[in-house]
Amino acid sequence: MKRIALGLALGTLLSASGTEAEVAQIPAPCESTSVALEAAGAEDMVQTFQDDVRDLVRNRLVGIAEERAATLLRLDEVRFRDPDHGGSGKFRLAKGIGSRIEMSYVGAVGHASEQRLRLDVRVSDRLVLQSESDPQGRAGGDLVWRLTRR
Repeated sequence: MKRIALGLALGTLLSASGTEAEVAQIPAPCESTSVALEAAGAEDMVQTFQDDVRDLVRNRLVGIAEERAATLLRLDEVRFRDPDHGGSGKFRLAKGIGSRIEMSYVGAVGHASEQRLRLDVRVSDRLVLQSESDPQGRAGGDLVWRLTRR
């Protein structure tokens, strides 16, 4: 008996496994959104598809949370990043002060040593003065000249 797997997309995620006759009885919302995959490697493909959809939904939810937090806190930017290999989640908060100055705070949840306060001053269209400090009081600065290529 041949086994196949079925994945449905476009806002709905369904995975089913069964014989061809069992899967044929599952109503598909639209023929163009259903994909029948044959036995060898199909389960891996369905798992990859599910992971991709899960990542897409999670990223969209994080995007909505970032937009709402920025509005609530009256900031220009709020960004969250996933933890790196068992580390902690990182975030960035930024606010423009006038048209040439941006203040930002970057940190990691639960790690004071990874927190930074940064000030960017746009001196001209190409020249930016950047100043950054950490929790230990160390500070540094950079002059950044931006090149454009046409």
